[in-house]
Amino acid sequence: MARHKTDFTNVKCLVCGKGNLTSRTAFSEDDGKGYRTGKWFCQSCYKKNEYRKGNTNANLINEMRDRRTGNLDPNSTQAKGDKFEELTSRWRGIKILSKDSDNYKLPYDHSIDIELGIIDTKGSFYSEISTYEWVFNVIREYRKDTNSAICYCTSKDGKYIARIYIFPRKEFFRNNICIYENPSKTVWYEKYRVTNEDTIKEVNEIWKEISIVYI
Repeated sequence: MARHKTDFTNVKCLVCGKGNLTSRTAFSEDDGKGYRTGKWFCQSCYKKNEYRKGNTNANLINEMRDRRTGNLDPNSTQAKGDKFEELTSRWRGIKILSKDSDNYKLPYDHSIDIELGIIDTKGSFYSEISTYEWVFNVIREYRKDTNSAICYCTSKDGKYIARIYIFPRKEFFRNNICIYENPSKTVWYEKYRVTNEDTIKEVNEIWKEISIVYI
């Protein structure tokens, strides 16, 4: 018997709505008994969730709903990331594309900034455990058309922004940008540090308005 081939012409990702899926990039949902439900995910959404917490189709939809309504766990990675994006949006006067289009799977964080171009926002909380106090993963931006990465270094309790760095695309080849707290260990990244006191004050005032308190 010839193997049945799925027609992907009208197949779209259940989570992000992406179309033009193929047999290589489409992942099907099953009913727990090995049978397909007829619902599909793109490779990115499937790998990100991968049912790693026992997620079902309903759970994925609930996750998107909670993100839209702000009901995520405030200590979750997504919630923290959304707040940092909100900070960049207010500070730079640019849009958060995921909110603007109601699509939380877009490759870019913000609308284009006149000065910095396409910005990717990142935040890191002070850590006493690792060798470095703040760590930012920027290698994934190397594969995108991002022009700049704004990196916020927060205090341990997350109540204020201790440092701000703006890295250009040429630095995105690094797997991670690791930043020391100790000034005596100052290295190459300090030339990208925002030192204007008025700017730092402005950013912290916005951060305070966003009302972030982490445990």
